[in-house]
Amino acid sequence: METKLDKNRMEKVRRRCGFMNGIEVEVEGSRGGLCLAWKKEISVNLRSFSKWHIDALIKEDNVKEEWRYTGLYGSPYLKDKNTVWNLLRRLDQEANYPWLVEGDFNEILFSFEKSGGVQRDNKRMKAFRETLEDCQLVDIGYSSHLPYSSSDHCPILLDTNKSNAFTGSRKFHFEALWTMEESLEEVIRES
Repeated sequence: METKLDKNRMEKVRRRCGFMNGIEVEVEGSRGGLCLAWKKEISVNLRSFSKWHIDALIKEDNVKEEWRYTGLYGSPYLKDKNTVWNLLRRLDQEANYPWLVEGDFNEILFSFEKSGGVQRDNKRMKAFRETLEDCQLVDIGYSSHLPYSSSDHCPILLDTNKSNAFTGSRKFHFEALWTMEESLEEVIRES
């Protein structure tokens, strides 16, 4: 998550939340700052990090195969967009494991996803869609948003233990990117 906190303060918050293990990336001014926190039963091998990302290999006791997690903070500034998308493409080249990427991309896929404010440039949205398509990202777990306080973003809790997955009724959530999938109509019919 984007923390907007300096490393020491974020470490204190992380520990108060019961996560003794973690990685913090320093905030720059009032923007950015990243944190990845995990429980002691999980082994995390840090691969790389920057002000835009944390990339790690994850090994869980109850899962045979290692998998890869990348937490991404997409720059809100136009001048940095290509840097972040190129970073994501470069990280994709190292994808020898099941890979989950999540975070705040600070971008939208289609203009109807935005309400109010200045209209988003079509070239920016297209570049974002192309980056996601090039990387063929796959979700391997269940995530939910947690309450937040000092940031304008919610922390994300990822639970890969399927027995802990949410089983109650969930509100349907439609992602516009699904319409780009050739198999969409077949999946809808089968459902």
